[in-house]
Amino acid sequence: MSGGSRGGRGSGGVGVARVLAGTGCVLWLACHGDPLAGRRFACEPGVEGQCLPGWWCRPVTGKEYPGVCEKAGACTPDCSGKECGADGCGGTCGTCSGPQEVCVEGQCVCQPACAAKECGDDGCGGTCGTCPAGSDCQAGRCKPTCWTGPCEPGYQKYDGCRCKVAPTGVSRCKVPGQTSLVDCSTIQPDDEGYGQDGHFPSGPLEFTDIGGGAVRDERTGLVWSKVADDYRDWDDAKLLCSNKGWHLPGVIELVSIVDYSKEECPMWPAVFGTGCPSDPWFWTSVPSSLLSAFYVGFSHGDVYGYDISYFFGVRCVRAGQ
Repeated sequence: MSGGSRGGRGSGGVGVARVLAGTGCVLWLACHGDPLAGRRFACEPGVEGQCLPGWWCRPVTGKEYPGVCEKAGACTPDCSGKECGADGCGGTCGTCSGPQEVCVEGQCVCQPACAAKECGDDGCGGTCGTCPAGSDCQAGRCKPTCWTGPCEPGYQKYDGCRCKVAPTGVSRCKVPGQTSLVDCSTIQPDDEGYGQDGHFPSGPLEFTDIGGGAVRDERTGLVWSKVADDYRDWDDAKLLCSNKGWHLPGVIELVSIVDYSKEECPMWPAVFGTGCPSDPWFWTSVPSSLLSAFYVGFSHGDVYGYDISYFFGVRCVRAGQ
């Protein structure tokens, strides 16, 4: 047979062949072996136009070609124990319907989706991890457990979850897991470690003497007793402030007047006096245990719990009017 009668294969070896009876081969490029010798012809399953009408491309394994043309009906699909994948006859045993499912050896298998997640549902009935005590899973990340109680006056919940901390003049923040301090602006609201003192800069502390023995904090609006009262135990301290129509400050309230820019006692604004008291510790209204309560020290700005029978200083406070 001449080259022209064989469909013009040409130098490139690509061309439409004359359909050879009984072979099923259409494209010379797809044919395997010599069509005139009556051999079966190679094809690629899923690619149309490679076999004659009424023929189909049956997948094969262990050959240098992926499939052979056969007459339709010559193959019996085999889907025994399979829910997806090829049926052996060019068809399929089914497709996987789940958004995270893939076909693995004839079975639909869910692939967990935990990229960039450290907790929460993996989409396959499992979990991407659990959060440690004191934190909850929020959008796939472990975040500190939200405070469900009220915030101190002047310290609203800054993110709907946690109370805003008192301004302390601190401008550097700690990155979880690191020892060095960084500029607080590098830790954003959605990052782990957000909510430190330095995320609420207030500039210099600003207090105004409003007369009558009272001082107003211009940032929080709280009004403080300018002169501290005599030392007394915790119960007497609460009673003293209550009798004045004021109250013993909470921890956050009392910490708000600590001036952390100072390195020695007294760590409070000069409007409250410049001398360091012999005992620079003051009661808060917050219990630390059954028989102890928190106090704030104005020599180091520290907060500790101590026996309520001990005598500490008292500085009453009230909301602004």
